Amino acid sequence: MVASEGETKEEKEVALCQEQGAPSSFSLNPNHPPSLPPQQALTKYVVGHSDALLGAITVNTREDWERVRQCVLELGEAASPDDCWLAIRGARTLGVRLKHQMEAGLEVAR
Repeated sequence: MVASEGETKEEKEVALCQEQGAPSSFSLNPNHPPSLPPQQALTKYVVGHSDALLGAITVNTREDWERVRQCVLELGEAASPDDCWLAIRGARTLGVRLKHQMEAGLEVAR
């Protein structure tokens, strides 16, 4: 919003997010910078298959959690129980898959 001559501009709080779809929050610090809650694509790393489309938003404060929760309630954007089960299934092998991926990445880098 641009204020014309003689008008004042209202200050508005804007919520910012950072997307971490390519690098995993498991190998990066999700709390840096703390003012930007990361959005994590769960489809690739957590689910491990292409049979679910999921994401997560990590917040640092109760106030941010309330804002995200209110948005979910108003928009109806929530994961289905079936998709959550698929994420739990993929999470069982997440540690093994990420360990192998990081070792392979280091080997290629050397």
